[in-house]
Order: sequence, then C-alpha cells, then structure tokens
Amino acid sequence: MTQEIVFGLFLLAMALILAAAAGWYLKGDRENVRLFGANAVWPTVTGQIGSVQIVETGSSEDSNSWCEPKVDYTYTVAGREYAGTRIKFSRLKNVSNKTARAVTANYAVGATVVAYDPANPQNSVLDRTAKPPAITFWTGVLFVFAAIVLALAVVMLSITA
Repeated sequence: MTQEIVFGLFLLAMALILAAAAGWYLKGDRENVRLFGANAVWPTVTGQIGSVQIVETGSSEDSNSWCEPKVDYTYTVAGREYAGTRIKFSRLKNVSNKTARAVTANYAVGATVVAYDPANPQNSVLDRTAKPPAITFWTGVLFVFAAIVLALAVVMLSITA
C-alpha cells in the first residue's frame, strides 16, 4: 500500500468519526427542539436550587476561557424527589465566560420554579422561554469539517487509482 492510499484511508476514517459526532450533536439538538415544543403544557412546581456555578471547560491561546454554567436543583413531583441540571433547551457547554455569567446571573441558591414533563418527571427545565436553534453552531461546524475531510479523502484515493 502506498502512503497516499494509507493517508486517504486515514482521512476517510476521520470523516466518518466527524460525521458520527455531528450526528450525535444533531440528535441532541432535535431532542432539545422537541422538548421545547412540548414544554408549553408542562406543569410547574417550586424547587430548590442547591448550587450555581461556572465551570471552566477549556481555554484558548488568547486567554478566552470556555465555560459551562451549572445550576443544580431539586424538586418534588407526586411525593418523589428529583434532581435537575437543565437550565434551558439550548446547549450551554463551551460557551464564553460572559455568556455563562449572564445565564447564572438569573439564578441564586434558594427557591425557584421548575417546569417538568408530566409523562417523564425527570425531564425538567428552569427557563422554558429560550427557544433552542434547530441546529447549533458546533453541529454545523462538525458537518462541514466531515464534508471537507471526506472530499480530501476522495481526492487522495482517486489520485492513487
């Protein structure tokens, strides 16, 4: 096998991995849109926020950090206690520190209103007004990268044919 073929096969494998990751992100995006559409009729209960924090998930060369706002809360439905972490129906991992601070500024330890899915009470949310995008930025980026790498793989493999 020539180096071009090996490299072409490597690129093909990378394209498949990127496409799988994009598919996984897309599945989460679609679930968030579905839950957002259904939550208009969800009942609410008074819950208790136990902690509000911003967790750094990474940083870039220009000193910008990527963060995840976290709000841990509990609530009781039909005598059973549940724990929740969903703030809204948008992906909040790897957001800017500024965005994370803006999200967590709306919450403090203590009482809060929790909306929950009556068919599946472990599904809950604090902010049910924020509409999630159909496809998030990172899902689109992964699909674009997968397409580019796939195109490179096809070119590399066709050169050796």
